[in-house]
Amino acid sequence: MIGKHVLFPLALMLAPAPATAREIQAGDLVVDRAWIAAPATGEAAAYLTLFGAKGDDRLIGAETPAAARCELRHEAAGGGAKPVDEIEVASQETVILAPGGYRIALVDLVHPLADGAKVPVTLLFEKAGRVTVDFAVTQAAR
Repeated sequence: MIGKHVLFPLALMLAPAPATAREIQAGDLVVDRAWIAAPATGEAAAYLTLFGAKGDDRLIGAETPAAARCELRHEAAGGGAKPVDEIEVASQETVILAPGGYRIALVDLVHPLADGAKVPVTLLFEKAGRVTVDFAVTQAAR
């Protein structure tokens, strides 16, 4: 006979993992897996996945009420992030904004971002225009 103390952990392991963010169609793009690394200082890093489902586009900026400004950045090979004017997403290609690569810097946060909170960020695309996405704040690395 299997006791309750064995079945409950087994049920947790078999349960589907919750989605981190819902997939959003934005013109010819798909936006998915939007999250923010909970910051230790006054700046946060936002990450997501972009897929050029039906065509190409460019991410040219971002805005959020949670920060004074947003900057597109790319992690340089020697360390340190360099500002970039745009992030290109080619048709049928996936671009992943992740630690060590591209990111959206949320500069001069208006208030601390709590783990588990949702932060609206408006992504500015050359073709798709303005697309607002709720980013999940997390302390865990993904």
